Amino acid sequence: MNDERVKQGFLQIRAELCTIMYFAALISFVVKALVFGLTVSNCVLEFVLLVGTPIYQLIRQRQLDLTTYEFFQGKNYKRRMAITVLVVAAVYSLVLYLHRQGGQVEEGIGGFSALAAFVAVFCLMRWIYYRYEKKRKEDLDHRYDDEDQ
Repeated sequence: MNDERVKQGFLQIRAELCTIMYFAALISFVVKALVFGLTVSNCVLEFVLLVGTPIYQLIRQRQLDLTTYEFFQGKNYKRRMAITVLVVAAVYSLVLYLHRQGGQVEEGIGGFSALAAFVAVFCLMRWIYYRYEKKRKEDLDHRYDDEDQ
């Protein structure tokens, strides 16, 4: 009794489990870094998971000729992007605030300029990835159209 519906159900469960594990690693990393003041060398497993998971996904998507361009489409994309930027800015601000409380960051405009630079680089990388995925989708569509003819 191994029909397609059962296989899709197991794939969905595994995808949800991987997402839960990824966010658990993220929360663990944030708590260790912010609450306990540990460095990256004390959070190697979490760091490897946080960096390695997206890299693995990109490699596998490329191998399977998949693209995430549709993620950037739709009426909710701009809202999702704004929320993402706000969350990133809030987390970065929290980190700066906690480091400032510990005396590790100087007072003044330095924290704001670092936050602005961080958000700008984040948005730039997101835009570059969007352009890359758009071009890749066009190439894949063109390739599949040629195969159909």
